[in-house]
Amino acid sequence: MKTDLAKIIECLEDASDEITFFYHVPTETIAYRNSDGLWLEGQSKPADPDDYLEDVIELPSRYDINEYGIMRDFAEEETKGTAQEWLINSLHGKGAFRRFRAALDRFGLREDWYDYKDSALRSIAMVWCEDNGIEYYETKEYVDPEDEEDPYFDEEEDVQYIKVQANEPMHIVQINEKNMQNILYMTAAFRKTLASFHQQTVSEDLEQAEEEIAYYLKREYPVFAVSKDGRFVGYAVCRIDDSCVWLESIYVRDEFRRKGVGKMLFRHAEKIAEEYGNDTLYNYVHPNNDRMLRFLAKMGYDVLNLIEVRKAGKNENTPDTYTIGNNTFKY
Repeated sequence: MKTDLAKIIECLEDASDEITFFYHVPTETIAYRNSDGLWLEGQSKPADPDDYLEDVIELPSRYDINEYGIMRDFAEEETKGTAQEWLINSLHGKGAFRRFRAALDRFGLREDWYDYKDSALRSIAMVWCEDNGIEYYETKEYVDPEDEEDPYFDEEEDVQYIKVQANEPMHIVQINEKNMQNILYMTAAFRKTLASFHQQTVSEDLEQAEEEIAYYLKREYPVFAVSKDGRFVGYAVCRIDDSCVWLESIYVRDEFRRKGVGKMLFRHAEKIAEEYGNDTLYNYVHPNNDRMLRFLAKMGYDVLNLIEVRKAGKNENTPDTYTIGNNTFKY
């Protein structure tokens, strides 16, 4: 699923008691509902909203946006002294919005407020997209230089709109039941990679991947991903056992390796371990997973903790051996 971030922001600006906006999943377009019904893009008549419950995702309402809270945050974070006092006092009682704007004009802060509000709405739009597993992009005006020199240049006809990346900094996003679908391919690829360390070949099983992530979420294990413009480029899972935090899974898409994604995920996992009172994050690693072992060494993890020993499975091939201390193990 994809959407133009600007369209989501526009819906946030236009949200009211009379109009609620939705994202229509099958067509990746914006729909809205008023007293007449649900209006889908390209339709001349409203539809019954009940017929589309599984096809639409509601955008934040005006109550979710809480413009009053944004105004308060602006006053507290972006102003000081007399201006701050006036702005905060304007928010009490009826007519707060009118008084707030009057105070902005008094201190020449109207443009600063608009910039702050735009940034706040942008953040709300991004969070909504990521919480619902929707990748976002932006549109940019493009004019061919030759057309611009044409004396018959028509802005409406000759201006093109092209998709560009939003270029937001990569950041951590919590995985939930609504956005978990966007990490399933990585989960399946991760399991395929782990199988290769046992000289086994398995297919990428999305159904099994979905069951795995659903299990983690049901157990309330921390599941999180790194987002790049709404696209999840790496993910990790922490397992909690009696307040001991283990790194259960960590995977980064091939094209985003060596770009700091793995380090972001690992540092976030370490932060979770600290919150549970741990001095370290514990890691399961296959002994022949050289890449992960090198990564852990760079992160300062080079102390052997435990050895897990089991009996070989039926028809299992264990061609490698590892010696630790005075003991040798098959693998």
